[in-house]
Amino acid sequence: MLKSPTEIIVDSWNLYKKNWRGFLPFIIMLFLPTLILSAIGTISLYLSVYLPSAALFSNIIIMLVFAASMVFAIWVTTALARTILDSLVGNQIKWKETFSTSSALIWPVILVSLLITLSVIGGTLLLIIPGIIFAVWYTFASYAVILDGAKGLNALRASKALVVGRWWAVAGRILFIALVFGVLNAALTYPLIFLIKMIPLPTFIQSASAAILSVVINSFTAPLSAGATIILYQSAKQNPVVSTALPPQI
Repeated sequence: MLKSPTEIIVDSWNLYKKNWRGFLPFIIMLFLPTLILSAIGTISLYLSVYLPSAALFSNIIIMLVFAASMVFAIWVTTALARTILDSLVGNQIKWKETFSTSSALIWPVILVSLLITLSVIGGTLLLIIPGIIFAVWYTFASYAVILDGAKGLNALRASKALVVGRWWAVAGRILFIALVFGVLNAALTYPLIFLIKMIPLPTFIQSASAAILSVVINSFTAPLSAGATIILYQSAKQNPVVSTALPPQI
């Protein structure tokens, strides 16, 4: 039987409390690209005002930095997932080694993410319901790549095999995890954003500060939500669906 939604959340919180120091390097790396993009965006804004001829060049730089930051974020989240699994099974956390070796998984993760996106979009174009079904089927596909070395379509098949036969149970737990940590992020973010908007600052600075603050809080809660999903993934693997075959007809 799968772990209950409450057990998943409690286990994720206990895992975070026990290992937060090991997760901290990844938390910092998660919000660094946002700080860099914000700084470049501010410089670009001033260049467009005071040096219009450099606007095109600065926009190209922003696009390149944005693309690089997306790849970097995938790298960091991949390493974080592997670190969470290490802490979950009691292995020693070696974040530098894990981060370094996780670079080989960047493109396999991107490929599987594209396959999932195409599947969900294809199902949604047919009808909304198939798209939702596919999204739940393939919810573990990235973790199959990161944690178990599956590749391409095999990762999608591995994820689907863990969901088929208990779709509602998995979907309910995924929704519960999303709601719990969505409410947590909102409870931490919106009061602070409200305080920022009370300070008499230019609108651009207020918006940039609010965006950075939101990313920082999301980075600090990322190990919680990722940990909960990995705990669910491990629970699904440890408790496979047992198919009851019909007796042979005589």
